[in-house]
Amino acid sequence: MMDFIAPVKPYHAARQFGEVGCDTPLKLLDGTMNWINSNINDLDFVIYTGDSPDHNIPFQTYNSNMNQFQTVFHSFANAFGNNIKVFSAAGNHDVYIVDQFTDNPTLNLNK
Repeated sequence: MMDFIAPVKPYHAARQFGEVGCDTPLKLLDGTMNWINSNINDLDFVIYTGDSPDHNIPFQTYNSNMNQFQTVFHSFANAFGNNIKVFSAAGNHDVYIVDQFTDNPTLNLNK
């Protein structure tokens, strides 16, 4: 059984660029992508390690996860266009229902 941590009252909304303990806001993601695009000239590719969906686990759905994937990858596309390849790995929250990976992921690679 999973334990879920709810915000402690009095709680407040995260600041525009986020806070410790919260998921990355879109404004921070877009700003980071734009900064990288403007300031790093010799970028060959990006490795994105996943966990696109927010960590509000009790309210996740397949459709909400897919919408959040699209949002993240649109941010990459807007910043880099087709000039930079983005390689993505699945994080443990990228599947619905979360954490549904085998205990030994190499088992799937041996087939």
